[in-house]
Amino acid sequence: MNKFKSVDMEEVNLFLLGDDLERVANILFDLKLMEFFKFKKEDFQTFSATDNSKISSELLSLRSTISYLTKFYTQDSTKTIENPIEKTLEAIKEEKELSQKILSLEDDLRRQKVLASLKVNSQDVLDKKKIVGFIPKEDKSNLKLLKKNSKHNIVTYTLDKRVYFSVSAKSTIPFSYKEFYLPKKVSLSLPLKIKELKERKETLLSKVNSIANASLSHLKKEELRLSKKAALLENRVKFNKTDNFTVVSGYVPSTKISGLRNSLEKELGDSFELKRAKAKGDNVPTQLHNPGSSGNYESLLKMYSFPKYGEFDPTFLMFLIFPIFYGMIMGDVIYGILSLALFSFLKTKYKQVKEFISILQISSISSIIFGILYGEYLGFEASFFGFEFSRLADPISLLYISLALGVLHLNLGLFIGFFQDWGESKYHAIMDKLVWILLQISVASISIGMIMSISILATLGWVLFAIVALMLVKEHGFLGITEIPSFFTNVLSYARLMAVGLSSVVIGLLVNKYSFILLEGGIISSIFGIMLFIVGHTFNIVVGNFASFINSLRLHYVEFFPKFYSGSGREFKPYGSSSHPVDE
Repeated sequence: MNKFKSVDMEEVNLFLLGDDLERVANILFDLKLMEFFKFKKEDFQTFSATDNSKISSELLSLRSTISYLTKFYTQDSTKTIENPIEKTLEAIKEEKELSQKILSLEDDLRRQKVLASLKVNSQDVLDKKKIVGFIPKEDKSNLKLLKKNSKHNIVTYTLDKRVYFSVSAKSTIPFSYKEFYLPKKVSLSLPLKIKELKERKETLLSKVNSIANASLSHLKKEELRLSKKAALLENRVKFNKTDNFTVVSGYVPSTKISGLRNSLEKELGDSFELKRAKAKGDNVPTQLHNPGSSGNYESLLKMYSFPKYGEFDPTFLMFLIFPIFYGMIMGDVIYGILSLALFSFLKTKYKQVKEFISILQISSISSIIFGILYGEYLGFEASFFGFEFSRLADPISLLYISLALGVLHLNLGLFIGFFQDWGESKYHAIMDKLVWILLQISVASISIGMIMSISILATLGWVLFAIVALMLVKEHGFLGITEIPSFFTNVLSYARLMAVGLSSVVIGLLVNKYSFILLEGGIISSIFGIMLFIVGHTFNIVVGNFASFINSLRLHYVEFFPKFYSGSGREFKPYGSSSHPVDE
């Protein structure tokens, strides 16, 4: 399959007997390979919209029940539970009430404990003879000030992250504090009541576990059945019908049509007809196919715009080029290793964004490779292999390399755009894409001719430049000439590969320099030196990764993509792909 092209789509029309519609809809729901569209034909009638609010309400209740029971499920049971949904909803309500009661009583118990520790009678607080309040634990210095200035006895008690205090109501408190609220009721039997409520809750949850083991599998099957029914009711308006048959139309990946036909034949025999045609038009959905690590970069492409059907898919190019730009900027072995370790850890914690973190992992490996090429290790330069290239020693050469990469990157985009447009309009391929390649040839000819005193080459360059100018005026008017400087601005934008990376090198160098100066001092100075070394390099790693990502992405979004990529497509969403969230 072509790495630079989306999956081929075909328009499929299924002609069915009216009674077979629900069976076919269930097959399509399970296969998840057809996105419906409305097939317009004068002789056909359309299905009227159907109210499915009742089924939606049932599904909402069913999915809520399944979601709750899943937390308590351990294994299937042969036991039969009648009305599991109603019993589960009752259990949810009862558990909530018990939890609130337990929480309220535990809060009262904690407040009783505070009063007892402060040796305060609640009546004294009610009669305003005593003031009871609390402040954050870190504000203990305020209490010392109160003790020092107060003529009255002050009692304190620390619990969790708070310091509670009691003092005579005649005292003046010179700081802000939170008022302590008395427990709703003081009772020695609170621990016993809390214990009883917790036992009731445990019994209830054991009952819920029995319901889950006995009913969860059945409820999931019922949820799937209702999901299929709701999806069919929602999509019926896209189908057509006559007195004798129903027509279901949709987009299907070309490679999946034979499988669709086989599935229908198993269910319906020969009582259906499948007609297929090449998908065309602006409304055809796009299904990308980028297996392996390259597929992770689809998320970056979607952030820009989804490709139109049949448009060049740049995902694989991003997979190849993005890490190179990232590594050129970051380019430190230790920074790369630490970043890779961090991203690998985050990937285990945040699985919902694992594709994005995988991009950062690959970029970190690229940073390690470029760090070896640069000979950079945590801001230090070292030559272990003999081929290292120092960015600090020769930034001009790195600038030339960056600009050369820019020229290659931009021209790759122009060539892609040229060949993509050639099939649709040779005129626009030449006037919109080839013209910029000719511009570069003309400028290069003029520059080389003038530098090397080859007058004929310079003259040919000026002639070609004039032709380019005329082409731009013809296609875009005189404003087209103003676009010439912007192209070379695009090239200069790639200087960031040198400049941003070099700034990170300088920061690392300064952190090392001043850290070692402090380490040469006394103990206190050495502590600050160690802190500066850790904080400084941590800051540089964070900013370095952020800058590397943003600038690498910018070179694709702002410089590269506009040369050939328009986007504004929509993703292929087959029937059934988003209608069954419980099993996802």
